[in-house]
Amino acid sequence: MKVSLLFGKSIAVTRSRNQNSVLVEKIMDLGGNPIEIPTIKVEKIQNNINLENEIKNINKYNYLILTSKNAVEIFFEKDI
Repeated sequence: MKVSLLFGKSIAVTRSRNQNSVLVEKIMDLGGNPIEIPTIKVEKIQNNINLENEIKNINKYNYLILTSKNAVEIFFEKDI
């Protein structure tokens, strides 16, 4: 039987609790001990006129870089 590289290891999971369930489960499946330390809280920016204008004029850009799952979800909630 092969021993998992995570067996007996404690691993801090800093994602918010509502987003970390898959990662926590995977760590446990691999024999690790996930320690939930939710240090990240995501909040939507409300009523940011400059941001809204840039999104409405998105066609003037060649590239759009979204740096997180949260950014992708929030971006696609916009009515563009």
